Amino acid sequence: TSVDGVFNRVNGTYGYGIGYATPTIGGFVLSASWHDDDEWGVGLRWAQEFNGLRVAAAIGYANEDNNAQAGAGNDVDMVMGSVSVHHVPSGLFVTASAGQKTTDALDAVIPDDNVGEHWYIKGGVKKAFSDLGATNIYGEYGEVAEFTDNTEGQMWGVGIEQDLDAVASTVYLNYRNWAAQTSSNGKDIGEDVSSVIGGMRVNF
Repeated sequence: TSVDGVFNRVNGTYGYGIGYATPTIGGFVLSASWHDDDEWGVGLRWAQEFNGLRVAAAIGYANEDNNAQAGAGNDVDMVMGSVSVHHVPSGLFVTASAGQKTTDALDAVIPDDNVGEHWYIKGGVKKAFSDLGATNIYGEYGEVAEFTDNTEGQMWGVGIEQDLDAVASTVYLNYRNWAAQTSSNGKDIGEDVSSVIGGMRVNF
């Protein structure tokens, strides 16, 4: 087990598939998708603005067949949700998300069916302090827990983004630190991993 292995397990699977999303009705959008290997998911999103307060939320369910953690031929169910609030006049914002994986294929090892879970929070300020465009300054923190091999991890980071409205672009710089331990004894799994990522996104 490695630090990146602990965090990668909270990701869903990737593959070819098809999806459909309904038109927006009362701020709600319902979507569904099907991927190869008979993996499928549904999601519900909602967004509204009230007197300068933007609020958005989402919840989703996904079913993974042949999940590596549960073993070939066994399904893993995933439930995920998030909520974001942005106070436009002040620029203050917060985003939080959480998710859980469950399966009944590992009852002998995990009696409560809980394969793993994670949560994440990000907050900061996003506001146009100059004519360049909006500036986004934020901090973030998240935790994951993996119950099939009793591992857990923590991530924290800080970052800044600057919109360049004149050229429809954003420059950004982000620092993150990851750490992982064995949950039964708190022993570190390898060295902490740190990253510094910077770049520029051009919107077309």
